[in-house]
Amino acid sequence: MSPIFFEQVKLLVSILPLIGKESCFALKGGTAINLFVRDLPRLSVDIDLTYTPVHDREKSLQEITAALLRIKQYIEEIFPDIEVITNRLQGAETSTRLILKRSGIQIKIEVSPVLRGCVHKPALRSISPEAESVFGTAEMVCLAMEDLYGGKICAALDRQHPRDLFDVHLLLENEGITVAMKNTFMVYLLSHPRPAAELLEPRWKDIGALYQQEFAGMTTMPMSLEKLLETRHLLLEKLFSLLDAKDREFLLSFKRLAPKWELFAYPKAAQLPAIRWKMHNLQKMHPQKRAKAVVKLEKVLQKGNVL
Repeated sequence: MSPIFFEQVKLLVSILPLIGKESCFALKGGTAINLFVRDLPRLSVDIDLTYTPVHDREKSLQEITAALLRIKQYIEEIFPDIEVITNRLQGAETSTRLILKRSGIQIKIEVSPVLRGCVHKPALRSISPEAESVFGTAEMVCLAMEDLYGGKICAALDRQHPRDLFDVHLLLENEGITVAMKNTFMVYLLSHPRPAAELLEPRWKDIGALYQQEFAGMTTMPMSLEKLLETRHLLLEKLFSLLDAKDREFLLSFKRLAPKWELFAYPKAAQLPAIRWKMHNLQKMHPQKRAKAVVKLEKVLQKGNVL
């Protein structure tokens, strides 16, 4: 393992109990997956949080900012050698990110201002045995497996970062994508800033440089670039095999501004802020442009039948 990555995780684990004091947050992303769900197959150096209450945007941002400022205060009181920098949103008094620095090591704590709330109830988890033996004990409220991997699959299709593909590879090798995960993925797919068609038919990126610069040295098990590239295709094949006729009709109905929530497993997701924001943006699209987007999604979903 890279010594720099190791020190970043050491710092990260030491402050998790302080973040856990704020009950409005749940841990998500690679840190939740690799330190709490899995037994440390790779290091993860960022703390990504979901603000779980569902309020209007202004109230949510105010509460997120207040909670992050309290976390900043907790850290500075207990770890005076850690510099904590608040990153404010442009042109606003609200903040969704903290940067932590100590002895040349830096990590970030970040809350998505749009992806607020979750599909399933978060749960308290203990750090995995291997992570505990290396970095010490910790407990943290984490998103449910379905939410964790619903978001992770979207990230893998969007960014195609080796870290995300690695996490998806282990999912495919172990539990597999369950129907509940697929349904939850659909919520994150519709919440994503990019069109669903672009995630379901991605332009594959050259990730060789990222593999060397931002992935090599993070894992406790060998993982070749070729295996990660293969994972991209296996992921899409599995997703399309799980998307049934109702799923495809629901996705198209959402794009047409007439979502048939009765076809979907989680109709309450209609109230999630990111879903409502996406619908708002679709309504603002020029009708002709939106019609083209519907046709494109329809073609992608039809292609998926023969993957």
